[in-house]
Amino acid sequence: MIPYLFAAATISLSIGTIYLLSHKFLMVSYIPNIVELIGFGLAIDYSLLIVHRFRSELRMEDNVESAIERTMETAAAR
Repeated sequence: MIPYLFAAATISLSIGTIYLLSHKFLMVSYIPNIVELIGFGLAIDYSLLIVHRFRSELRMEDNVESAIERTMETAAAR
């Protein structure tokens, strides 16, 4: 569910921004499709990165809470 929530938030914000900009500038009709494709791609990719990092941290440590903390500290750093 996390990739879909992340994608929904990202895509909604981007589409809203494009909607506001479209009142001032001319936009082509396929921009929302591109935003949705990139939004879903980034959401799924980043979620897979976090899951992979969590599993590797969990292999090194038996404590789930410290593995989660270490994952959140290093997931965006690399």
